[in-house]
Amino acid sequence: MRNSPADDKDRLILEELETTEERFRIIVENAPVGLSVWGTETFNCYEINQTTLDIMGRTEKEVIKESWARFTHPDDIEENIILLEKMVKREIDKFSLEKRFFRADGKMVWAKITNVFFGYSKGGDHLHLTMMEDVTEKKRIQEELKEMSYKDQLTGLGNRRYFEELFVSMDKPENLPLTLLMADVNGLKLTNDTFGHEAGDRLLKKVASDIEKKIRNIGKVARIGGDEFIILLPGFTEEEGKLVASELIAQIAGDKIDETIVCSVSIGQGTKTSPEQSMKNIYKTAEYKMYRNKLEESRRMRGRTIREIVRNLNEKTSREKEHSERVAFLCGGMADTLGFSNKEKADLNVAALLHDIGKIGVKREILDKETPLTDDEYEEIKKHPEKGYQLLRGTNEFAHLAEAILSHHERFDGKGYPRQISEQDIPYYGRIICIADAYDAMTGYRPYRKSMSKEEAIKEIRRCSGSQFDPELAEIFIGYIKEVHR
Repeated sequence: MRNSPADDKDRLILEELETTEERFRIIVENAPVGLSVWGTETFNCYEINQTTLDIMGRTEKEVIKESWARFTHPDDIEENIILLEKMVKREIDKFSLEKRFFRADGKMVWAKITNVFFGYSKGGDHLHLTMMEDVTEKKRIQEELKEMSYKDQLTGLGNRRYFEELFVSMDKPENLPLTLLMADVNGLKLTNDTFGHEAGDRLLKKVASDIEKKIRNIGKVARIGGDEFIILLPGFTEEEGKLVASELIAQIAGDKIDETIVCSVSIGQGTKTSPEQSMKNIYKTAEYKMYRNKLEESRRMRGRTIREIVRNLNEKTSREKEHSERVAFLCGGMADTLGFSNKEKADLNVAALLHDIGKIGVKREILDKETPLTDDEYEEIKKHPEKGYQLLRGTNEFAHLAEAILSHHERFDGKGYPRQISEQDIPYYGRIICIADAYDAMTGYRPYRKSMSKEEAIKEIRRCSGSQFDPELAEIFIGYIKEVHR
């Protein structure tokens, strides 16, 4: 019995459908991207290729007829469902999003999925085709870049960008009272100028580490500038904030860098207690108090640093200690000869003791070198007057002596260093120290040359009178040496 034309048509349609389905399976199974078909409302899988299974870290048996939600990170389910509902309502025909899947081995994978309306199943289920791409590595790189953009590369703390977002996000009623501390590292410029930027970096990292250890469990901290740190303490009253600040100051003050650089911070505080208060005003209050505290604390810190440097320099090389003491003794004799008052004599004595303090920034192997210095080494040594000046000028105790320290290698004829000033422009104490320093250098021990006798040194001072030395002071010094050092 022959089939009717209608039967032949139906058969051809069925064959075409079967061929189409087979072609689709071939495409799905061999596609270079993840392809799968899901029930939009049932969440069940109808078709899935190996690439998708590899991305999800699952077997076909695990996935087929299972809800995709079972393998999806809980935080990513809701957004996916909302978009699928819009697709069912034909508000959208496709959408893309990035979501996380949990693999069978417990690891998490990020996938970018694009869902497209795919018609209906034979049973009437709304279907969508999912194209999937593994973007785990891409997300990892993005997260690293994001973290880098929020991180201070030197200290590892959050940076200004991190703080600006934190500043807004923490300004909520549930965080009240909210205390803000602004901390500034005292003496960073001094450290950079005297010991170099590597030492300054070590100082910043040490202070940052101390702050982070103290704050990590109670608040947030960021480095917002060269020497400034911000601390946010949610739930901390003004008195509680003061206690944290005082503990931080005490903790940091007990530290040193390279056995010489004294660690110190100045801290200002502001506390927000009601929603009506502006966080910007709280910030300004903390900043004002911090700078006010810094004015006094920086000077005290410099004084402590000077004493540590003198102690360290004396320990670094006994030759420098003995040289400074001899120069101070010679200057004391000059002060008596010149009729200085007790205060003037005391000032000159201290200046003479500190005249080489800038050598703390010079490598020990150069200071102890037993052969003549190279040109580069000599240039390094020549920086010590300026470094000494930088150390002393900001202190309460020694600021008035800083010019003498800066000028003790200037020459009367203007050919000295570092400023090439001449004659009366050279501070008086500097001119005296210059002669005493040169005399001790000539008569003292030097491993690479023979020491001069007193007579030879006097002859050299007289020869250089008017060029290297103030001629009037040179004659007074020669008279003093002849009288006292018989």
